[in-house]
Amino acid sequence: MSLNWDELTVNVNNTSGMAANRDSYASPNPGEYGTEPVQTLPSAATTTAFVGRSSSGAEIGFAVSSVVYQFANNMMLTISSHMPFAAGQHTTVDVSLIGASASNYSLSGSLPGHDWKLQGRRDTADIAVTPAATPGTGTTTLHLSNKN
Repeated sequence: MSLNWDELTVNVNNTSGMAANRDSYASPNPGEYGTEPVQTLPSAATTTAFVGRSSSGAEIGFAVSSVVYQFANNMMLTISSHMPFAAGQHTTVDVSLIGASASNYSLSGSLPGHDWKLQGRRDTADIAVTPAATPGTGTTTLHLSNKN
């Protein structure tokens, strides 16, 4: 039986007008995916992209992980996350859009304070991919962090 002390849920609200398919991901060590990265981020929907979690009672958090999704126009969405030991640490999620058309889209998001379930920390990152208000002026990088 695995003890799961800390979890990070990453949700993506994709209103880009295109679905994005998972291109690649790496398994974290230490830690594991409680929910493997989904195959597709559908357009016009909010989807839980993945749930990462610690996998031992030693309370070593979810390690650095990276998941990459590709849109039909070859734009790539990269989500990198790190949830170190829960006590006194920050969870971070870094997001980027890469590709010739990336500046036509914008990233926004939040990583608010956390919740606790028994002894486990629960963090949720909400990310949005939207068309830029003016093509060519989009925000293509996003850094989210919270305090314990």
